Amino acid sequence: MYDTKARQLLRMLADRAGIVSITQVPMIILFGGRNNFLIWLTGWPIEVFNVYHRWISRGILVLLLVHAISFSLSFTLAGSYNTVWSKPYWIFGITAFSSGAIIFFQSLRVLRQRNYEVFLAAHIALATVFIGAAWNHLKDLGELEYLYAAVAVWGTDRIARIIRIIWSGSPCRAQMVAYEDGVFKVLIDYSKRWKISPGTYLFVSFLSRESFWQFHPFSAVAPLDDKGTLTLYAKAKDGLTRDLYLNLCRQQGHRKNCRVLLEGPYGCQHALYRYEEVFIIAGGVGITGVYNYAEDMRKNPQRDHSVQLIWVIPDERPLEWFGEQIDYLSCAEQFQITVYITGTGNSNIQTEKPTIAGQYRKMRGKPDVDSFVRRCIVNASGKLAVLSCGPGSMNDQVRRAVAENIQSASSRVDYFEESFSW
Repeated sequence: MYDTKARQLLRMLADRAGIVSITQVPMIILFGGRNNFLIWLTGWPIEVFNVYHRWISRGILVLLLVHAISFSLSFTLAGSYNTVWSKPYWIFGITAFSSGAIIFFQSLRVLRQRNYEVFLAAHIALATVFIGAAWNHLKDLGELEYLYAAVAVWGTDRIARIIRIIWSGSPCRAQMVAYEDGVFKVLIDYSKRWKISPGTYLFVSFLSRESFWQFHPFSAVAPLDDKGTLTLYAKAKDGLTRDLYLNLCRQQGHRKNCRVLLEGPYGCQHALYRYEEVFIIAGGVGITGVYNYAEDMRKNPQRDHSVQLIWVIPDERPLEWFGEQIDYLSCAEQFQITVYITGTGNSNIQTEKPTIAGQYRKMRGKPDVDSFVRRCIVNASGKLAVLSCGPGSMNDQVRRAVAENIQSASSRVDYFEESFSW
């Protein structure tokens, strides 16, 4: 019983906000993990679940704020606010809320992208503090079953990761090669117990003293030969990729051998094989995210596909590390491939690159993405799939062009995206 209606309402609000918030904790652990069974059930990429992970976490923080304010007002009206600060459940509750608030601020994009490795280590540490403090806060109050579930989900994900590492034959021998444009290639001799398919990505830990604890995501590229070697490409940015690239540049021949832990495969495949026409556009190293789809259609000529591929690069140097794959695709009659070189050069005219059984075009300047998408949609004689992988601004432009022109289509049009957002 409460002496005033205000205290009763505040207590009811506080209890309900707290209970609803704790029920969502298993969900954010599941959505933030790599081995999320909902990825397999829905076909949604991990990036979608990462968005849900972030927004549900923000919702939990708002509910915890309501929970804390309501209890504080209730105890203030009762005249016992100062005394509850000595209670263990109150101290652990404040600790859980504080760690959640710090997680919110350190997860902001500007901080997350500045140094992802530091963000990830701090994120896990703060989440552990949150779970531990919430456990002690609730141990005499109830609702612990949701924390049991959260710990079980986290433990299952970690066990699944270890199984994937072992199944891939780790530790694996690898050879790394650096190129002039800031890209490096990793060739890995793995167990071959699984095959590379469209949409496949994996996490790699380079076993050095500085980086053995870091797992970096890579798109796996199907090999051109029958050796089955796993091929990965990465663009040196900040953190691990920059350190690896600079270390390679100091090696003789810009190459070195090392050992890696391989965790994978992950990913879901978009069913592009169901479409009569496919338009693929990639920017820079984003070609590695879409190549397997093109390669799958290239090696299955019995499927009636018409594929148009556009690759946008700043200069001709990317052709040094991915030119063979482009040559391979251009040999197929159903492929029309154009490489756009956006940087300044000695020529502003269209050129053509002969290959064994065909050719692909090299053009100076930036492609008119809106016109390409509009033309593909209007001229499509069957179901059309549009696949994009590149910088966020390019993906946004392609997505917007599809949305603006989809009403002009005479048949089904679907948009797919491979993005590197972790």
